[in-house]
Amino acid sequence: MKLFEYSQQTSGVLDQRYRALLSHWCARKNTYRRSHESIPQSPPPPLPIGIDDFTTIRRGGYVYVDKTDIIADLLGGRPPRCAFNRPSGFGTLLMLSTIETLYAGDRSLFNGLAIEKRLDEEPFLPHPVIYLDMGKLTNVRSYDDIDEQMSPQLLAIAERNEVNLRREYHSFHSLLAGVINAIEFKWKQENKTDDRRCIIVILDKHDKPLLDVLDSPDVFDDIHKRLNSIFCLLKARSESVYKLFACGLCRYTTKEFWSSYELPEIEYDPRFACLCGFTHKDLESHPLLDQYIKNLGNNLSPDAPLDKKSTIAKLKKMYGGYAFDGQQSSIVANPDSVLRCLDAADLMISG
Repeated sequence: MKLFEYSQQTSGVLDQRYRALLSHWCARKNTYRRSHESIPQSPPPPLPIGIDDFTTIRRGGYVYVDKTDIIADLLGGRPPRCAFNRPSGFGTLLMLSTIETLYAGDRSLFNGLAIEKRLDEEPFLPHPVIYLDMGKLTNVRSYDDIDEQMSPQLLAIAERNEVNLRREYHSFHSLLAGVINAIEFKWKQENKTDDRRCIIVILDKHDKPLLDVLDSPDVFDDIHKRLNSIFCLLKARSESVYKLFACGLCRYTTKEFWSSYELPEIEYDPRFACLCGFTHKDLESHPLLDQYIKNLGNNLSPDAPLDKKSTIAKLKKMYGGYAFDGQQSSIVANPDSVLRCLDAADLMISG
C-alpha cells in the first residue's frame, strides 16, 4: 500500500514537471516564431526592366540571366562574321552590349559568370570595338538623315578609342573608313604587329532605316543602295575586321544586305537558338527569380498559393514562346514581357 501511494506521488510530481517543461518549451517556440516573423524579408534584387546595358545591370545589382556560355560558343567558334535576327524586345541589345563590354569594357563584370574562366583565351582578349546602333535613327526620310545621325556615333567611337582623325570627313561612308584606318594604325603601333585584324564591328538594327520607309519605294531603293555601299566597305576592309556581328529585325532585309558579303545567318542554328530570350530552365534554375515567381504564384491563387512548378507552367501557357530552331526543347519567351509580368506579379501585365 505504501509502495503504491509512493508511486502515485512520484508520478504526480513527474507529471507536473513534464507539464511545466512542455509549457516552457512551447512559450520559447512561440517567442522564436514571433521574433522571426517580425523580421522583414530582404527584397530580391531588382529586375532590369527596360535596361539593355550590360554594365548598368551588373554594377546596379540587377538580376542577370547568364547567357555568356552561349556567347562564348559564338565568339570562340566559326564563322567570325555572322548575321543574327530576332524580333524587338528579345534582348539582342543586351547580348550585343555584353559582347562590347567583353572586348572593350570592364572585364571584372564577368566575375561569377560562365565565361569568366575563358577570358584569357585568344578569342576573348580585348579588342577595339566599332558599335553602330541604327536603332537610334529617327524620322528617316532620306539617306541624308542617316548621314547626319550616324556620323556623331562614329566620332564618339573615335574618341572612346583615343584615335585622332587626320582630316575632316563629310559623309558617314568616308568617316567610317577614316575611323577604321585610325584604329588599325593605333593597334599596329601599340601591339608592334603587322596583323591588321583587330576590330570588332557590331551593327545593330541595320535594317531599321529600310523598314521605316517601306511606304516610299523610291526612298527605299535609294537608302538600300547607299547602305549597301557601307557594307561593301566593310567587306573591302575585311582584313581589318576581327569579328563582325550584324543584328536585324527582318531576315529578308538581312539577306538583301549581306548577299554580296556572304555573311552566314545563325538565327536558326540550334547552338544559338537560346542566345536571346528566357527558357524554361532559365526560370526554373535562377535563384534570384524565386521570390518573384513565388509572389506571382501567391497572387494567382491567394487561398492556395501555387508552387514554383505550377507558376512557371502558368507563365509558359500565358506567354508561350518561340522555337527559332524548330525544337520544343529550345523554346524561348520574350524576356521583356516575362520581366514585366514577374515585377507586377500579374500575368496580364507584360508591357
